[in-house]
Amino acid sequence: TFCRVLLAVVILRCLAVALSLVAAYSVDRFVLPHPWYLLVDLGGQGMFIRFRILWGLAIPLLLAVMSLHCARNRSNQSATGILYVLLVGSFIGEITALYLMVTTGVPV
Repeated sequence: TFCRVLLAVVILRCLAVALSLVAAYSVDRFVLPHPWYLLVDLGGQGMFIRFRILWGLAIPLLLAVMSLHCARNRSNQSATGILYVLLVGSFIGEITALYLMVTTGVPV
């Protein structure tokens, strides 16, 4: 049950970040500095948004699916180990998201 809830929460977090990125992109192009370019430009915070998406969303999503598969096969020790790695990845992603929110104003 916990693995299913975790998978749902990770998917909801991915949707929230996607909506936030869409909102940043849809800001009027005459607003300077434009939030989208602050996020994706490698001279700005581009490296950090890619790090956020990889470690905060993509890897936890993959690990949540893997832990759900292990839990279904009654391999609880493996699922627990995967969940520990998922927790560390989520912390790294959320700390990066906080940094991006403070520096760019976009809540990713």
